[in-house]
Amino acid sequence: MSGKMSLNYLHESLMGNPDSSGWSQLLFFNPEEASMLNLKGVLYALVSSKNQDKEIENGAVGKNILSEIKDAYYRNPKNTPEALSECISFVKAKYKLRDIEIAITVYVGGKLYFVATNGAGIEIKRDKKLVSILKTQGGELKSASGFPKEGDTYILGTNKLFKLLDTHNFDDILINEENIKKVTNALEKEVGLGEANGNLGLFLVKFGRNESFAQKPNFFAADLIDRNLLKAKQHFDLAEVPNPLAGIPLRKSENSIKFVFGKFADFVKNISKNKVYVVNPRETAPVNRGRKTSASVGFIILLLLVLSIFFGVRQKKLADQKAEYQTQLSEAIHNLSEAQEIYSLNPTRARELFADSKEKVDILSGEGIKDDELSGLVERLNELQGKILGEYRNEPEVFVDLTLLSNDFNGDSMVFSDEKLYVLDKNGKKIVSVAIDTKRSEVVSGPGVISSVEDIAVYADTLYLLNSEGIYKVGSSLSKVVDKDWDGETLLSSYASNLYLLEKNTSTIWRFTGTESGFASKKDWMAPGYDIDLTQTISFTIDGMVWTLQPNVKIIKFGGGIPQSVQLESVFPAISSPKLIFTNDENEHLYVLDSSNARVVVFDKEGKYISQYISDQIKNATSIAASEKENLIILLTGDKLLSIGLKNP
Repeated sequence: MSGKMSLNYLHESLMGNPDSSGWSQLLFFNPEEASMLNLKGVLYALVSSKNQDKEIENGAVGKNILSEIKDAYYRNPKNTPEALSECISFVKAKYKLRDIEIAITVYVGGKLYFVATNGAGIEIKRDKKLVSILKTQGGELKSASGFPKEGDTYILGTNKLFKLLDTHNFDDILINEENIKKVTNALEKEVGLGEANGNLGLFLVKFGRNESFAQKPNFFAADLIDRNLLKAKQHFDLAEVPNPLAGIPLRKSENSIKFVFGKFADFVKNISKNKVYVVNPRETAPVNRGRKTSASVGFIILLLLVLSIFFGVRQKKLADQKAEYQTQLSEAIHNLSEAQEIYSLNPTRARELFADSKEKVDILSGEGIKDDELSGLVERLNELQGKILGEYRNEPEVFVDLTLLSNDFNGDSMVFSDEKLYVLDKNGKKIVSVAIDTKRSEVVSGPGVISSVEDIAVYADTLYLLNSEGIYKVGSSLSKVVDKDWDGETLLSSYASNLYLLEKNTSTIWRFTGTESGFASKKDWMAPGYDIDLTQTISFTIDGMVWTLQPNVKIIKFGGGIPQSVQLESVFPAISSPKLIFTNDENEHLYVLDSSNARVVVFDKEGKYISQYISDQIKNATSIAASEKENLIILLTGDKLLSIGLKNP
């Protein structure tokens, strides 16, 4: 999806009558507090279940589930993707509903986040095309994110809805009708909301810029379909939507102090309400009142004494506690200061000192210690972590959604040359190209041209394809350039108009020299006299040198066919099972995809550690490329390309 922008939005919804086929419920929530709106955004949620019999109870269950989802999301301090996943998992576990369908969209900071499970799904209508964002089945939980474009319409629906859309051929109305109210009316007229459609649920959310895109008030969708409920002679007693931050507990120590002061304040308040009487001292009633006043004053004095003792004990406890951790805190402050001073002279030692300081701080924070010096040190560690450790934890952004180019596209690998990416979908027999600077994308070749493909390579703007019959040049048709003369698993690459084929079972790198008429016969590119085992090669890349990645993070670099071992500097945690290495002749650095540790680790070409980029989304990456010209790392995660901005530590 395209870049960030701030858009208005409007929505329409549709929901079936609860019956023996099931039920559905919808919720839209837009926080009134500006701070909460900026932090957590606007929530659309849809829940549905099938094969239920008790209509009233089902409506109540749906309402309760939506309330739980809203509260769990808005009270969760984590970022939006984690908060959404956790709130769905919590609700599913609490209600023990195996078949509960859930689809949620959150619009926050100009970005959309999606999650769905158990058959619910989300689609997008963009530029007169319908594209599936999430399809789910069984108990799987899927998520996605991206930026809306003006004119986009997002469709949140239950499994029942999408089946009906397929059955009734409803795509034309969705694609051609811009008024989403007319869309829901047409759908209702087409499929009806009668018997057997109880578990039908739909949200349409459209984005635009003009004033007609006005926000609607918060609602449970049950409030909007009273006519359906009346027909069914049912009634949902919906409570007012609670404040999303209500019920967040205070820390224990704060609760205790506030409780004591609260009781004291209530007592003083009650005393202040008592009237003052001036009467004859012989009368009995005023004497009793005087005794009560004396007792009250005595109680206040006693309470103040108790409070002073309480705070005295608490202050002593805090002083004793600080004396215990002060040494560790002082060492942590000293180590961080030294790390900052020597970083330019000895980065390795600086990283060791930083790690020691952070370890001490983590221990103190884990013990629940509250100290201004400790808080300040935490802030300094966070500020300097990128510079000293070279660790960056910014979440990748969607660079290109490949499914918008070709339905069900699922990339396996990609190659990069002249600031252009080529992504291969082996099963779909498709190749797409993406320009790094403009994001201009197009389908290069498809199943009409490609019958089978194992690997691709590119140099300049010439693309090559490897399959079981040989190597082909890719154009409007395939042109064979090399007949197959090898066995077993191979890896293909191209550099300076030459083709390189790494044949694993013979541990050989073959070079096919480019000529005016095609390519010369294969030639063993490796220098004689060297016995190098390449049978377990994981990946290889070329920048004039040939770099090969072996198990146990072993890098072998070949220059003129002569092998050179490259020792990578140690990083924490250690790289255990790297998936791929990447560099080219325009980059100064070597990039290692360590998906098991959810990161990309960067080294210079002598093996010196530079930095690492960490994100849970990297666990799903199958391939990487880097453009130091555009300051980007590009990750392939099946149907999407993600980007991470490169930074200088």
